[in-house]
Amino acid sequence: MNVITVKTEIIHPEDLPEQLLEKITDEPEHFCKQNDFLYLMLNGVILRCPDNSEGQELISSVMRKNRQTENRLLDTRDLYERILNDPFFVPDPSLSAGNGLNNTKYRCVTVFRAYSALEKDLHSLFLSIAPVEKDDIIISTDYQTVAFIKTISDTYTDELAEYTDALIGSMETEGIAGIKAGIGCIVSDIRNLRDSFLDGYRALSLGIRYHPDEHVFIYHKMMLERIVDSIPQNRRKEIRERFFRIGKEGALSEELIETVRVFFQNDLNLTAASRQMFIHRNTLNYRLDKIKKEFGLDLRSFQDAVIFKIISEIPEK
Repeated sequence: MNVITVKTEIIHPEDLPEQLLEKITDEPEHFCKQNDFLYLMLNGVILRCPDNSEGQELISSVMRKNRQTENRLLDTRDLYERILNDPFFVPDPSLSAGNGLNNTKYRCVTVFRAYSALEKDLHSLFLSIAPVEKDDIIISTDYQTVAFIKTISDTYTDELAEYTDALIGSMETEGIAGIKAGIGCIVSDIRNLRDSFLDGYRALSLGIRYHPDEHVFIYHKMMLERIVDSIPQNRRKEIRERFFRIGKEGALSEELIETVRVFFQNDLNLTAASRQMFIHRNTLNYRLDKIKKEFGLDLRSFQDAVIFKIISEIPEK
């Protein structure tokens, strides 16, 4: 028997560029070709191998095996794990009913990931701290990552974000630092939970690049980051360098950065922003004039504000 060796890599979804991850997950079988490589999402991770005859044979073999997997009666946890990890698994209604799952409830997947060393796996630590309700499910995806499937009452994510932030705070109080969370889309059909799961990973991927000091990221609220991330990396770097080269100092002071943040937070409302910063309206105008002189953009103009916001979102690296 001839043994064929194929060089393969296992890649975590958040380590892939957003565009490539979306391309993989948007394909019916979560398989695509790019830059002389084959990519296949399998059990929550990405299998990558060269785009040659051996690699194609390997991928085809793996895909055939998955297609042959038959539905079987699973307990609730196994069912959820199959839905999240197996791109080819679509549970029929009888399988859901057999596990007592109400398919009319809203559910959302939040992906928690540890970015510092852990004494135990995150799943064990999570179970000891998280206030898990009856319909909630916690699934371990690897040593430092868990998927938290929570049943919620409506389609708003703000309350879920507050809950997630409080949960991370509780973990930090217990000495578990470096935890970040990505909140996926809210779905009303359990067959779509995988979409929520993948969106949670995407939110984490974008969040750690664009907002490294924050802890909770909501995918559907990261449209600007997704737009910026769709620009090729070399072009993003060029745009950022050209923009900040205009300024004499090359960057904003901490005072001006805070001014811009509060001004944008108040939807370009001078009165509201100056009141929040406890400064006179004229002082705020003086700071905005300084930014206009330095960078050629008047943030009181909606168009200039949009341009400034997009460029300032581009990471330095």
